[in-house]
Amino acid sequence: MAYISFKDITKGYNIVGKIKYAVKDINFEIDKGEFVLIKGLSGSGKSTIINLLSSFDKPDSGSIIVDKEDISKLKRKKLLEYRKTKVGVVSDLIDELTLIENVILAVNLSKNEIDAETYIKKLGFDKKLNYYPFELSNSEKVKASLLVTLCKGADIILCDDILLNSDSKDQKQMITLLKSLCKKNKCITIITSRSSKMSSIFNKVITLKNGKIDSIKNNKKTKAIGDVKW
Repeated sequence: MAYISFKDITKGYNIVGKIKYAVKDINFEIDKGEFVLIKGLSGSGKSTIINLLSSFDKPDSGSIIVDKEDISKLKRKKLLEYRKTKVGVVSDLIDELTLIENVILAVNLSKNEIDAETYIKKLGFDKKLNYYPFELSNSEKVKASLLVTLCKGADIILCDDILLNSDSKDQKQMITLLKSLCKKNKCITIITSRSSKMSSIFNKVITLKNGKIDSIKNNKKTKAIGDVKW
């Protein structure tokens, strides 16, 4: 059984008295250890899938099964536990804290043993741990947000458009680390993007179009990150 299953998922929003469907009749499965790209144009439903899987939004119909539980039906206590231990969403840092303080907070919240030092080195923050978020470049902020998310030690890492505002060097660092973690730790990483230029390095590529799945491609053999043009 797949670790993540979206079964007949539909989500719509009431806009000026009319229902606009962000996603409709979505079905897909993701196994442990898979490195996944969800691609499509703006408005295709990528962020909605991230919001649903993070449990910050609920589907109108269908089931989202994660580790044999339907997360859309979890009670408050179990839902909070899911958000704390199962899923990590790359989001903004706490502006009032330095980078190392953000990291320590994430590590302290984790139930797992976290190798924060390795993440710090691989993402190139050895000399910037005492920086506040406003002292980092936009590209570095994205990478720092990923660092803090990884220090949470979640089973599922959700990265919504993290490549959009980062430069090629930082993109490569992030992708290299995330792909290695999927292989080594059997976690799941899902990255959304409008671009398909890196599709060949992912195990699974889900393409969305107008809120529906246009295609799902499983790459039995993935390209090395160094073989992709950045």
